[in-house]
Amino acid sequence: MTPEQALARLLSGTGISYRIQNGTVVVGTATTAGTAGGAAAADGSTVLQPIQVQGVAGGRGGAGEIIIGEREIERNNPTSLADVFRGEPGIQVGSSLPMSQKVYVHGVEETNLAVTIDGGRQGNKVFHHNATTLIDPGLLKLVDVDAGIAPADAGPGALAGGMLVFVSRMDDTINVSGLNVYPKDVEDAVMLMPGISDAVAFRKPDRFAGERVTLIFSAAEAINPLSVREWCSRNLASHQLPMEILQVGAVPRQANGKISRRQVAEMHQAGAFAAPAMEAAQ
Repeated sequence: MTPEQALARLLSGTGISYRIQNGTVVVGTATTAGTAGGAAAADGSTVLQPIQVQGVAGGRGGAGEIIIGEREIERNNPTSLADVFRGEPGIQVGSSLPMSQKVYVHGVEETNLAVTIDGGRQGNKVFHHNATTLIDPGLLKLVDVDAGIAPADAGPGALAGGMLVFVSRMDDTINVSGLNVYPKDVEDAVMLMPGISDAVAFRKPDRFAGERVTLIFSAAEAINPLSVREWCSRNLASHQLPMEILQVGAVPRQANGKISRRQVAEMHQAGAFAAPAMEAAQ
């Protein structure tokens, strides 16, 4: 449906005139000026303030479709696939160990499903005691399970009624000179360093590489950022190394205990933390 068709259906039967000109929607006449935040244009029509409509992308519209969006994932703060699908009827996750968790849709095991991650079809051929779909729930932005009647274009592997789609949270990914850096990889490496109790990695604009990794960590005792840098150099690739490392009293967390890298980056940019403890050379 085009924007013109959508607007026509929305205003159908109201008698309100409209037009779309240069990407701007002009609705109504001069008699409605001043209402709903509108302003009178030179030709007597009313130009409405921008209206933002947000939805969850990725849906196929199936009757039995289940979409777990970013807000729900962030609210539940899952640590495994079992946590992601907890409470969803018709979807079960076997095993309590993440390495061996398999997803079942209406009793059909995931090796018989069309599983995709960011559009890439998964082979799902791993030793039977291991999970075939390994993904960190912290990287998920959306999960779409089409558990209803499979549409004609569902393709092979739709025995359980369609698709099992995972969409990763790419907005957290750091692009360093064209190479992707996943913040959790950096955080996991730093958390293995003795003395460090918490850590968060996020992006910072860089005029040479486009983006660079910035690291904020907390510890009970003061730790020299150069020591953290040296630890990272032994456990990470060169493009994953943090260029700025800062120790803080506590890493900011949301009410549900989850870290929002975007929020931490905004706080850092606004100067909410102390002066950087280290500006490392490349």
